[in-house]
Amino acid sequence: MSDPQEFERLQTAAASAMAGELAPLEWTQAALRVNSVGAMSEASADLRRRDGTVEPVAAPAEAFGRMLDLRALMAGDGHGAWLSATLTLTRTPDGHTDFVVDYNYDTRPQWQLEPDDLAYVEDLADHPRPPEEIPDWYPTTG
Repeated sequence: MSDPQEFERLQTAAASAMAGELAPLEWTQAALRVNSVGAMSEASADLRRRDGTVEPVAAPAEAFGRMLDLRALMAGDGHGAWLSATLTLTRTPDGHTDFVVDYNYDTRPQWQLEPDDLAYVEDLADHPRPPEEIPDWYPTTG
């Protein structure tokens, strides 16, 4: 990690922004999923209620922005950029909110609107990876 303090700051900022935007709603767990490749990015979010039901909600805009900032920061390490990430918030019984972020570098994301192969090619040009870290499915020509 080129700047561990900035990494930690951005992760915490994304989680705080998401918690703040969702604060008025009742939930026990919330997830923000971000896909990004080339110039294309999208986000989706959902809440898990106390009764276990899951409800889609609008993706928190500020948290989405911080996640894209994280992607740019992390891509500077010479291992490419993540393709998707999931930020999950969990409310604890004492009212505290914990968070975890899972980063996906290897599996093709599930998109609402699938980008063309050229977006992947451009992303690889912008954020190179060593050949052994390029997944077999990854398009290398548009």
